[in-house]
Amino acid sequence: MRLAGGVGTVASLQPSIIWHNGVGLREKLGERAERANPMRSWIDSGAVLALGSDGPYFAFDPRHLMWQSVTRFVANSAEPLDPSEAITLDEALAGYTTGAAYASLAEHDRGMIRPGMLADWALWSDDPVDAGVEALRGLRVRRTVVGGRTVYRGTAA
Repeated sequence: MRLAGGVGTVASLQPSIIWHNGVGLREKLGERAERANPMRSWIDSGAVLALGSDGPYFAFDPRHLMWQSVTRFVANSAEPLDPSEAITLDEALAGYTTGAAYASLAEHDRGMIRPGMLADWALWSDDPVDAGVEALRGLRVRRTVVGGRTVYRGTAA
């Protein structure tokens, strides 16, 4: 991992897989399952973290999957996977934006809200970093814009 991170490797990970399969991995692999999706280790190695969903097989909701990446909780378990592999909320947000753009060779025109970049963005009811990890999954989508065109507008409430 250290060698891979040092040469610019992209670690493309899907928190949805771990969310849905964490309990089964623990049952089958025991202790070896605890470090599944080693996001902290990849970031610390120097790799670029790109997060996705493995969709359409698993639901893709970045609010929930960022929460999973930070907390390491998995479905149907009160115990998170090894918390030493957790990442910060800022790192999770980067994994779904700048990291994903970099992984798709589109970092020059996607992944950030900046002049000259493609206008793809979502407006949530609160800033995810300010809201905090526990509020993250409850943020409402107010508007989604793709290619400069509104494709979803939620209610004002």
